[in-house]
Amino acid sequence: MDKPKRNNLLPSDTKIIVLGSLAVILIVLVLSILFPNAAKNGKETTTEATTQETTVSQKEKLPMGWQEIDGATRYVRADGKIAKSQWVGDYYVGSTGAMYTCAITPDGKYVGYDGLVNDSAGITNSHSGLESLKKELEDTISNYYGTWSVYVKDIGHNEYLLINNEQHFSASLIKLYCAGAALELIDEGKLERTDNIDNLMYQMISISDNDAFNLMVRQCDENHNAVNGCKVIQDFIDRQGCTDTTITTMLVPTKYPFPSSPGRNYTTVADCGKILEKIYKKQLVSRKASDELLDLLLNQQHINKIPAGLPEGTKCANKTGDTDDTQHDAAIVYSPGGDYIIVVMSSNCGAAIPNIQNISSIVYDYFNKTTSQ
Repeated sequence: MDKPKRNNLLPSDTKIIVLGSLAVILIVLVLSILFPNAAKNGKETTTEATTQETTVSQKEKLPMGWQEIDGATRYVRADGKIAKSQWVGDYYVGSTGAMYTCAITPDGKYVGYDGLVNDSAGITNSHSGLESLKKELEDTISNYYGTWSVYVKDIGHNEYLLINNEQHFSASLIKLYCAGAALELIDEGKLERTDNIDNLMYQMISISDNDAFNLMVRQCDENHNAVNGCKVIQDFIDRQGCTDTTITTMLVPTKYPFPSSPGRNYTTVADCGKILEKIYKKQLVSRKASDELLDLLLNQQHINKIPAGLPEGTKCANKTGDTDDTQHDAAIVYSPGGDYIIVVMSSNCGAAIPNIQNISSIVYDYFNKTTSQ
């Protein structure tokens, strides 16, 4: 029978191993107390990094209020997000968050260069200015034959100049007021919209046809009476605040010499400017009516006056008027240096068309003197 194997460890060896193990445990215990972070794992390190990123993000967060961001004025809300498609106090911000300037808000308000609502119409709620331009124009027309009147409105800055705002025989400029009255009647359901009405509007404004005007005047009265039609249009004119404009007669030459009241049709550069500004701001009758009339003016076939004084390709919506002794033009001009309204009227002026072109060129150069340099 075999004998059990003998343990070769001596008692002294066992004692050494036990003491060594105790020493290792003691060292680990002391290190864990002195250096607690050495025992942390990688997950907690990631949490620390995340905390650092949050702190950096908070430091970079813009303060609440109006800020210049990516080249536009935007409003930072309390939560750090950009306000969009809403009014912020007196200012409107669009779908990108940029503050509206020189534009029409979705609820139909026009805001100028400063972003504030500009509810002016012609001279009303506007301020006189453009002094250097006014002086240049006064010096220019002083060399012209006849009687001259000029109105210019810087729409975005709500500033205007007015030279000799006296009544002139309106000639075909009276058609602007007739068109506005007819569109109001259509908007109110008092005048039925037909192909014939649409054609008369186009012929009257874009072609400046006298026959179309005379027929449209009759359409403005429910009994197709020309005298009463003039009264309906005059009522519209008065409600627009055009205090120096009157309509009493039909226009000649025409195939339809309807009976008229005594007198002549008169208007002024300031009254015409007021109507054009309401069209521009989509506030003449309604947004739809303003857009329709603007389209007719943009398709104007008589462009040898104010438009001819502008650089080729300049967007211009105009309405002319002339007789043997009058030359008029009224326009909305869309230019790089700012949109503006210009109305020029002249009586007993001879061959005034080149002069109107020159006036138009002077005004355009004034508004665009910095953009062309």
